[in-house]
Amino acid sequence: MRTQGTFSDVYEAARDYYLAVAEDGKPMDAVVRRVGDVWMLESGIHPEPEANFELSLDHFDMYWSESYRDDGYIPTPRDATEFMELARV
Repeated sequence: MRTQGTFSDVYEAARDYYLAVAEDGKPMDAVVRRVGDVWMLESGIHPEPEANFELSLDHFDMYWSESYRDDGYIPTPRDATEFMELARV
């Protein structure tokens, strides 16, 4: 299932898949993408030439897995920016 919206929307969907509480199935070859200012968690089968950021869901999970266990955590815009900077290295 595709999730589209803010970074927090994508984070919450990824957390639900990671913790196995999502009601729907994880997208095939799932990736986290940003196109313009819109974040997406979707299938990575088809490339998105307009994406200005893309990372596999597995790599996204490796970065955020510790915070997934904190139910009250909501990533800030600064958290998202720092994540993108580190992921691009």
